[in-house]
Amino acid sequence: MRWRRGGALAWLLAGGALCAGAWTSPACAQAAATLEERFAAGCADTPLPMRPGCIDAARRADAAERAYALWLADRLAEDGGARNLAFALFVRRGALLTPETLARAAAGAAVPDAALDGWYRRARAAAGDDGVVWSLLASAQGQPLMPAPAGDDAVAAWAEAQPDNLAPLLLARRADAPLDALFAALDARPRNAVYWDPVQALAMDAVRRHPPKAEWRDAVPALRDGALDAYALELGAAVELPPYRSLIEACSPPARDAVPERRAQCRRLGAILQDASDVMVARMIGNLLLRLSADDDASRAAAHAAWRPLFWRQRLIGEHGDARYQSAYRDALRADPAQDEVTLIDRALRAVGVDPAPPADWETTAP
Repeated sequence: MRWRRGGALAWLLAGGALCAGAWTSPACAQAAATLEERFAAGCADTPLPMRPGCIDAARRADAAERAYALWLADRLAEDGGARNLAFALFVRRGALLTPETLARAAAGAAVPDAALDGWYRRARAAAGDDGVVWSLLASAQGQPLMPAPAGDDAVAAWAEAQPDNLAPLLLARRADAPLDALFAALDARPRNAVYWDPVQALAMDAVRRHPPKAEWRDAVPALRDGALDAYALELGAAVELPPYRSLIEACSPPARDAVPERRAQCRRLGAILQDASDVMVARMIGNLLLRLSADDDASRAAAHAAWRPLFWRQRLIGEHGDARYQSAYRDALRADPAQDEVTLIDRALRAVGVDPAPPADWETTAP
């Protein structure tokens, strides 16, 4: 099954992972010991007489999707440029990712892939201050099958290349690491850009420039013309989002009240995430931090006022996130890949006749 995606929030609401086809998360891939087990599990609900045909079709589709991915990655590498090379890493890695290769990687027995290593080095050398490239390279760091050049730290390099961006510091932070350095950096890093949607736009452009051959389209319905943009968004779900849970815990009682200045620090962090993030989930986390750190009626009212339109949008996506909305989201993304996710959501909702602003008389209790 393939989720239709429109932005980071829709991806998270859809579960954020696929357990069929080549684009399988490590968690899903590890649930089956082999590809054959995965095919069998996917056909388990098929009537027994038809099950061999289902498994055979799954094999053909998987092989076709992996063949297209390998071919597409090579074409992107030939196109050149840091963005194409960085994205090609994820396309090729998706084609190589199987339960068997993951098991070898976990055992430290994975064979280095020369193409991945070369593309990584070329993309890193040409990245400059391009946040799209750095977000991809940072997301690749530490992932199974991805290159790991000795002494290389793409997240730290991203932080150096974009000294005003908080995202690389959030991504680099371990869940149990002290927060002091992060809070100390807030004034110098007033925005939080992970570049999720520009990577999605990059994926759509890639598959449009290099569409699949007829033999692959015949085997994989998701590769056919009407579904290709949706497939590209699935392919473009490559950016790693920072872990936010530890921030919420640090800004909640009792941890929040154990440090005298913590409430003010959480309020500053919350304001950056809520007001200057390019993905909606980070804005919602920021608003939660503001609600947790509010200490008077005025700050509580301000946090609640900012929460209403965020929650309303989330509700609307749940109610109207059908094929028309997904198509409108992709159209908005193609028209302006640099827009933040909230702007894209609003444009898509308006395109399907839905006002993204909550009614003046709408009220509900914040979670």
